[in-house]
Amino acid sequence: MANFFHSIALGTSIIIAAGCASQPSNYKTYLEADQSYAYQELTHFSIEPKQFVGNASDAEPDIYDAVQSELKAKGYQFTQTGGDFAVEFYARRQEEKKMVVRPVHSPVGDFTEYRMEDFLKGALVIHLRDLKTNKVFWKNTYSAQSQKKLEGAALKEKIQQAVKKLFTPFPHKNKRK
Repeated sequence: MANFFHSIALGTSIIIAAGCASQPSNYKTYLEADQSYAYQELTHFSIEPKQFVGNASDAEPDIYDAVQSELKAKGYQFTQTGGDFAVEFYARRQEEKKMVVRPVHSPVGDFTEYRMEDFLKGALVIHLRDLKTNKVFWKNTYSAQSQKKLEGAALKEKIQQAVKKLFTPFPHKNKRK
């Protein structure tokens, strides 16, 4: 009998540990870029937030700051209006519920656990528009799912990470001498 309870305790510990284990980031990016565009001629940018869906508008200042910081780090200069290109961004953050199905293996048998869980779906889309031709020459999308609702400093950090991932493929400004 003691072995039976020991097995149940061990099985429960394994299930709890598996549920608490860190999972890989659940995000995707999708880049569309005009390869023939003259990126090396760009010097100045402005930022124009466009649209927010769900409760994403509270993230606008953090997205704005992160975009500005990333492009400055790549050698581009910020201007309030005008410039060579405009950064336009769209954000979506919605809370939803989904059915989670998990197989559970225990000493008394295998069964399936069904439960509803809250999760967040978010997306950030960044367009770069040539201000002379009004053509979008670069677009990258970041989408993610999470069970944690981030706010404050944690949300700001996640936004900075997302913007960094979005701009990773964007070229650094070549400085002319």
